[in-house]
Amino acid sequence: MSACVLVFQQNFTDKRECEALPEKTIKLNDRNIKVSKAGYIYIQKYIKGVHIRISTKLKATKENLALVQQEAHNYIKNELVRQGFILEGSTKRSPDEYLSDSMLYVLQGLTDIKESSYARYKSAMLAIQKDLKHARTNNVNKNFLHDYATALHKKALSNAEIKSRINLIVRALNNYNEYFNLPYFTNTLNLSRFGAEKKEKYAFKENELATILESSKKDEILHNYLMIASHTGARVGEILALKSSDIDTEYIKITKSKMPNNTITTPKTKSSKRNIAFINENFKHFMHDLKAKYTDTLFNISHSCLQKKWKKLLSELNMNKETPIYNLRHTFATLAIQKGFNILQVSRTLGHKDGHITSTTYAINTNCFIENMQINLTKEEA
Repeated sequence: MSACVLVFQQNFTDKRECEALPEKTIKLNDRNIKVSKAGYIYIQKYIKGVHIRISTKLKATKENLALVQQEAHNYIKNELVRQGFILEGSTKRSPDEYLSDSMLYVLQGLTDIKESSYARYKSAMLAIQKDLKHARTNNVNKNFLHDYATALHKKALSNAEIKSRINLIVRALNNYNEYFNLPYFTNTLNLSRFGAEKKEKYAFKENELATILESSKKDEILHNYLMIASHTGARVGEILALKSSDIDTEYIKITKSKMPNNTITTPKTKSSKRNIAFINENFKHFMHDLKAKYTDTLFNISHSCLQKKWKKLLSELNMNKETPIYNLRHTFATLAIQKGFNILQVSRTLGHKDGHITSTTYAINTNCFIENMQINLTKEEA
């Protein structure tokens, strides 16, 4: 008898009432399994005053009723997990546990990461639970991962998203293996063949950048952003989070970042916290003028609004409006290296951990890159 696939239609009246529910509160009997007037089976349960109704989309046959009775507890539990109500049940684990449960143990252990990173893990976990409701952790192997990655590729998911989900499954598997003293699983699946091909980063030529900066003057907010981005190579969120107090006499302090949901958090990595020296006197005067004009936040604008302004400007200049505004970071790195700036100095300015990341990520298309890198590295060693 094959397992049934249930479609959930929950009605949580107050999420605060349902946080941290212990698993022992999920006690079911035949009265919790009901049949609608239309003849379909649904599960109804009140837990601490919270009404949970799960529609099975199954006709009320004897066979279907038996299946629902068998699986009702697990589906209510999984629905609570899916909605983010982390269960605090027994720490005793089953060798035959669901993959969704194994991922939950991983999620509960993520206590020292940024809120945004935790949110990404949780989002990926919920997506996997939706795709693989009945998967058992002990069935995960290379073929399982390959099939799932192939299915995601057919859905046109990005390579980054596919990698994120596969890596989370592997992490859950190894958490499970460690608990049951099983061998460590090494993922040898080549994920580079899944997803869309990487788009080549485009660096604006110096005359193109000059045209963009000049044309942006009619929009003060956009012009201020483009000036900072093109003279520092800072990330979008780092620039949007800047305050006048971050502008010092000789440099800009990068200590925070603004997320797409407008929350302020720490920068992307530890090396992202840095001081960016003014690249020339004109830019230094420009930043000091901004400090005098603004008393607090320099940019009271969202990521999406900035993107709209950027695309509008590119359209007016008959440039490709699909060019990401993030490419100004690539432009800064490329032009700086072309002008002979030290590769390691550029790396520190960008907030990279080392010069190798800068050289392989941002400066691969410059004609004189290899020559400059060799000269500058020699000077640095000297």
